[in-house]
Amino acid sequence: MRARLVVHGIALVATAVVPAADLRREGALAVSGIVPEAAAAIALLSSFPAAAFDVPSSLPIIDALAKTAPERPAQQRGAASYYSDRLVGRKTATGEKFSQTKYTAASRDLPLGARVTVTNHENGKSVEVTVNDRGPYVDGRVIDLSKTAARKIGIAGHGIAAVTVEARPSSQNTAELREAIRKRAAEQANELAAGSLVVLAGEGFRDQRGE
Repeated sequence: MRARLVVHGIALVATAVVPAADLRREGALAVSGIVPEAAAAIALLSSFPAAAFDVPSSLPIIDALAKTAPERPAQQRGAASYYSDRLVGRKTATGEKFSQTKYTAASRDLPLGARVTVTNHENGKSVEVTVNDRGPYVDGRVIDLSKTAARKIGIAGHGIAAVTVEARPSSQNTAELREAIRKRAAEQANELAAGSLVVLAGEGFRDQRGE
């Protein structure tokens, strides 16, 4: 039997395979998945008394961890392309007319209205755009940019480029968008953590996969 608590993408696990009492006695904590916040989570949770882990509700732990955990962005990696001039003036998914001069983009699954940062892997240049349309519907491509945005990161004229698309909750203009991006980021974190249970004890650790 395993009790699993997920806070901002950090999964904390008490498992029958490694009894919680043994973990406490050895000064260890079980963390599901190797995520960037793991070290901070371990340091924070180590400050709580052992009794805090025995109660059904660990709200003080949740609150403390939520306040100290770094913001996790939702990310996509793939190819970026840019709009053809023949689409200028066409209505986008939000109803506004497409313009090559605005910093806008099309995404298949990021929320409409989301503000995202697109970074070109080749030169490290980034641009901030607002998702106002759907697409691209080509395998391997994750975002379509206006020409103005594409020029900003040096891909206009090249056709496509390998990029990272990053959306941060704090960059969004509405509570609804912030929650949607936060949820997407948490889902991605849990997918990365799935199937991996790392038990840290003293200065060593062992990875228990498939437990």
